[in-house]
Amino acid sequence: MEVTDEKLPPLAPPEPARVQIILPGPSQTISETATQLAALMACRDYFRRGSEIVRVIDGPRGPTLESLGVQLFRSEAESLGELGCGF
Repeated sequence: MEVTDEKLPPLAPPEPARVQIILPGPSQTISETATQLAALMACRDYFRRGSEIVRVIDGPRGPTLESLGVQLFRSEAESLGELGCGF
């Protein structure tokens, strides 16, 4: 084996494993999926205020709470992990 001064390319960090989110179906209830999503969202500055889901955002006057509508909630939920079915 020959020794050289050639630099090796930096190692790429491993991609973090994405959480598997099991959607409601034969082996998963709606409540179980909701509980899993709530736990994931609680780790990322999302909160429940009454019947709304809100998140902390940095506004011009400092941190504020932003209400998530249904469409934004779906989009945010999809970004928390890999969606799969429990068949």
